[in-house]
Amino acid sequence: MNMSKPKHQPLPQFRKDLEFYSGPEESDGSPTYNIFDPLKGQYFKINWAQYQIIINLEQNMSLKQLIQKINQKTTLKVNEDQIRYFFNHAASMGILALPKAAEQLDKESSKKTMKPLKWLLTHYLYFRIPLFSPDNFLEKTLPYVKVFVSWPAISLYIILTLFGLGQVFSRFDEFINTFSYLFSFKGIISLGLVMTAVKVLHELGHAYTAKYYGISVRKMGLAFLVLWPVMYTDVTDVWRLSKRSQRFAISAAGIIVELIVAGVCSFLWAMSSSGILQSLFFLIASSTWLSTLLINTNPAMRFDGYYLLSDLWGIDNLQPRAFAVTRWKLRELFLGLKAAPPEQKLTKRRIRGLVIYSLFTWTYRLFLYTAIALFVYGYFTKVLGVFLFIMEIGVFIIWPLSSEIQEIYKQRDKIKPNLHIALTSVGLLIVTFWFAFPFSHTLYFPALTVPANQQVIYIPYDGIIKEIHVERNDQVKSGDKIVTIYSKPLTNKIQELSKEKEMLERQVKILTFSDDQKNNKVSLPEKKAEIRGVREHIRGLEELRNKLSLNAQISGKIFSWDNSLKKNQPVAKDRILGKIAGNGNPRVLAFVDEEYIREFSVGKEV
Repeated sequence: MNMSKPKHQPLPQFRKDLEFYSGPEESDGSPTYNIFDPLKGQYFKINWAQYQIIINLEQNMSLKQLIQKINQKTTLKVNEDQIRYFFNHAASMGILALPKAAEQLDKESSKKTMKPLKWLLTHYLYFRIPLFSPDNFLEKTLPYVKVFVSWPAISLYIILTLFGLGQVFSRFDEFINTFSYLFSFKGIISLGLVMTAVKVLHELGHAYTAKYYGISVRKMGLAFLVLWPVMYTDVTDVWRLSKRSQRFAISAAGIIVELIVAGVCSFLWAMSSSGILQSLFFLIASSTWLSTLLINTNPAMRFDGYYLLSDLWGIDNLQPRAFAVTRWKLRELFLGLKAAPPEQKLTKRRIRGLVIYSLFTWTYRLFLYTAIALFVYGYFTKVLGVFLFIMEIGVFIIWPLSSEIQEIYKQRDKIKPNLHIALTSVGLLIVTFWFAFPFSHTLYFPALTVPANQQVIYIPYDGIIKEIHVERNDQVKSGDKIVTIYSKPLTNKIQELSKEKEMLERQVKILTFSDDQKNNKVSLPEKKAEIRGVREHIRGLEELRNKLSLNAQISGKIFSWDNSLKKNQPVAKDRILGKIAGNGNPRVLAFVDEEYIREFSVGKEV
């Protein structure tokens, strides 16, 4: 609607079916009001001046008459621009009783109908599926639930939680070791069921608290956050409450329920013995503490933490308002655009808080959704991972940047050459130049210098050091003695086998000259075969004993040596005593990240 028409023209009326509710006071003490549109099921917040416009508007009243009436009846001093802005805003919200032609209605309907790609970009990050209306059930069961939040019950929860946390901290190693139960299929299934049950209790906490304050709970169901299912409770009617403390209680109820569950299960974990039951209590306690502290209290996502921060700061619709203020400040910072702030009564402290909140939210969401896309790409399906990544580029970079360029273009007449634009242009040129031109640069990678040829000196058999012939940094030639090892078990084994061989040889002689070979249980060929086996065994052990005299197989330098070695010291099999670096140019082994592999080629100087 365009309110730039003559002043004597009658102002449009507001719809008769609108419902008005007192809202919480602003930070300056001025009252606020909430308009409920029953056709859309939506609430709109208005300030005191806008509420006075609505209640003082009469049939066929002109703009000038409305200003006079408001200024006479109240301490306000409204002007034409304020009233025109509010009527234009009211028309965009659809709360004016304006006659509309069928052609205009079709045009508005086509504007509201999103194209498939735009709908996907808007809704794939977060969409809801309502499942049932729990209002009647909550109404009937509320009296039975109140006993669980009575002061005796709350006192008991606090005592159990403090005791349980004390036990967890004093037995933290034992608590963490219970975590191994999760690394099983049964543990994962249990965790999923437990988290579902806790989240149901979380949402019932919101629902019962809203019902306690007389608020209707329209729907409960599933919401999908980047295709990940979470439960939700529709408590939109919380806007009817005039006290922020009540709204804060409804927002905090879910977190409080989870903290109670986590605290009680920590106590039960401490009281139970090792087994399935203790593991179950651990699952509930650990997962609930983490999900509550890291997810629900995070104001960057529209979970409980967001609404708690909104009520603490006294800022309804915190996110869009913070984003609007941040965009306004960034235009001023980078373009020197001196435009009016998006809302009045903005203190420096509030501006600073809103800007910090916006930057944190943008950064957190970008990293979160990118991490989810990479996770899907790496562990599930690469096609879906690439699709999600493209969606995030569109949602977090291309779409906001396009909208901002369009907004700046609309305000191009207000932009004049200034220092801010010059510095921004120089910065953009430097960044573009840096990424567009291949400057020479230095890269650092971890590397090892290793010999081109080396010999590892190790113990082939358990023994005792008899002689040490070298020291670290000694030059040796191929064949030089390094260490002489004496192995008593090996020597004893050789002597034992030698005696066995002699005994077998005597038996063969006896069998050879015996006249009654047919009656012998063991034949002569079998005995000879045994002798051959023993001889081979002795030959192998003698070769092994010869190896106990460790010699250099290459010429070079002792570059690694165990200085703790001493004469007559026992040494175990496979123990490494040192290394010999062969005479020749060494090699450098560098560990290069995959993204830099293309920087290198054979023959290139590094």
